[in-house]
Amino acid sequence: MSTAEQKKNENIIEYLLYVWQMEDMLRALKFDLDAVENVLKVQYDEDRLDEEISWFEELGKAMHMEKLEKKGHITEVLELMNELSYLHITLLNVFQDTQYIKAHEAAKPELEAFVKKSGQEFNNIIEPGLIALYGLLTLRLRKVDISEETMKSMESIQFLFAIMADRYNKMKKGELTISSN
Repeated sequence: MSTAEQKKNENIIEYLLYVWQMEDMLRALKFDLDAVENVLKVQYDEDRLDEEISWFEELGKAMHMEKLEKKGHITEVLELMNELSYLHITLLNVFQDTQYIKAHEAAKPELEAFVKKSGQEFNNIIEPGLIALYGLLTLRLRKVDISEETMKSMESIQFLFAIMADRYNKMKKGELTISSN
């Protein structure tokens, strides 16, 4: 099982962020699978490396087919983001998940501030939340100092999306019920 498949099974938010990161990596490496293999060789044994390369090959094909060589996300990612948006609305309005509602109320001002700062319009909180999390991930990978203020504002977003990932897993397993919240 590839790293992507593991992440998809375990935590949908981590999966989406991973795919975004790998889309960016493929673009940076100009879709050169030999270069991808050289990057991955240090992490994986031969059997696992083949699986990973195969996953990257499929990702690259999808990106080319969908003309995403410069920017954007594959259809699967967009569909999962829509699915999470529906889950978000369902958790708030149908299930009235008290833990999720509290987490949403705590994260909402931070998400609204992020949206305002970005100058973009979004149809839901999923994309700006993921963009904020991806930005944090990128800063961490670059070993950039992150201010306490930024970390404090990100904590509520991280918590909200952690609950969302948990509820998504329960939903996929058929375990999400009003009484499970």
